Amino acid sequence: MSVVRPRAACVFAAASAGLTFVLATALACADVGDTIDALPGIVRVPVVVARDRTGIGLAASAGYGWTESVLHDGDSHNRALGSLAMSLRATPYLAAGLRLDGRFDSSSGPGSTSGWVGDPRIEVRAGVPLGDAARLGGQLGVWFPGNDAPSWVASSTTPDASVLLTVQPPGSPVTIASRLGYRQDNSVKSAPDADRLALSDRLSLGLNAANAVLAGLGVSARVTPRLELLADVAWDLLVGSGSPGAAKSPMVVSAGARYGLDTDGRFELAAIADVSPSQRPEVAVGTPLVDIEPRIGGFIALVMRPTWPRPVEVYVPPRPAAPPPPPPQPVRAKLRGHVLAEDGKTPIAAHLTIRSGSAAPKETRTDDRGYFEVDDLDEGPATVEIESEGFSSTTRPVTLSASPVELDVQIAKALPSGQVRGLVRDFGGKPVVAAIRIEPLGIDVKLEPDGTFEANVAPGTYEVLIHATGYVEQKRRVVVERDGVTMLNVELRKGR
Repeated sequence: MSVVRPRAACVFAAASAGLTFVLATALACADVGDTIDALPGIVRVPVVVARDRTGIGLAASAGYGWTESVLHDGDSHNRALGSLAMSLRATPYLAAGLRLDGRFDSSSGPGSTSGWVGDPRIEVRAGVPLGDAARLGGQLGVWFPGNDAPSWVASSTTPDASVLLTVQPPGSPVTIASRLGYRQDNSVKSAPDADRLALSDRLSLGLNAANAVLAGLGVSARVTPRLELLADVAWDLLVGSGSPGAAKSPMVVSAGARYGLDTDGRFELAAIADVSPSQRPEVAVGTPLVDIEPRIGGFIALVMRPTWPRPVEVYVPPRPAAPPPPPPQPVRAKLRGHVLAEDGKTPIAAHLTIRSGSAAPKETRTDDRGYFEVDDLDEGPATVEIESEGFSSTTRPVTLSASPVELDVQIAKALPSGQVRGLVRDFGGKPVVAAIRIEPLGIDVKLEPDGTFEANVAPGTYEVLIHATGYVEQKRRVVVERDGVTMLNVELRKGR
């Protein structure tokens, strides 16, 4: 028996995913390519519209699927499929698409049949960025089932809605895309006489008597500027009346690759392989209709992104007058030398700042030999500031002239430092104006209005004297470790 009607679920529920990353050989970011719905995506998992892409997209695909014996009668089922799609991305984060899917099913074995099926579908997708690493969005879809194509049964119109999330760490070649949604499936209303159909026709209809929770997870990895590796899992979990259960709900695992045919990314070719691990529901007269995906299959797709030509304004500036001759260039000075450790032999990696005349300071670094060289300096007095981690900062005066000036500098290691930090207050918790002295250094420490203080000291053991008028003087012993902070909180008792 020949059957011509739309199917309930997408042949390939492909949508969009985002993938941008920085390659060592390319400074520009590369978006995820387009799927068979002419929108960016993994394989079947829709994601938020990719940024920096607007305009029209076109896609065409063709494939094949095979299903083993489901009717337990020595049968097998073959499917040839194809699609045409067009999309419009009006803004970087809003897009709409129209896809026309078609397939031809043929069954072998007793009661074999064949027939054509058509699938029109509209999708609208939008989203917003979540920081630098993610995008959050949503998708609305409408499928228009009919009876004998190209007819349309209004009561069978099937809408769906999904929340989409794309995670794309900056500088990473990997993008993760996810989907969670719901489909209000009315497609079974386009087949009011389903019980009169042959069993092989019921299998090939692709209609569902149950609604579905739409779930999907996918990943894309761009291994070269033109080549993407793709993998995702899409699961239509049928729920409610007519559901065959989770294990028998349609699930498809897909993997493949997408390759850019040109450097502009306007033409892409994809090759995808599919497998459906779902258990097969019973196909019999009187049982609810359930979409059964091919056990194995695959497809190839060609996607095009024709550019919109934009008029370019050509500005021809007026011919400028001949400039006056440049003034004579002043004589410039050069400074070079080495930065070494105290032993006069070990080179030091250091940062140098040269200040000469009224010109802006010039900066440079030493090489692995401790050598530095700076030219184009003003003649006359100058200062050289040398800084290196773990060494004391040093400033040297020099006089620059037309002849190169040699400067060899030896710098000493910086002493390790520590800190004493604390709070002085009375027993009521109020700050006290006190004098603080650290012995044997003889350092007087300033006390802030809120009673806090801090002092930078070398590692060691110290006596901290705290004196305040009207309070009993205290003496505290503290130990300061290398690169450490010692806390000292003092509560003063009033004296007689």
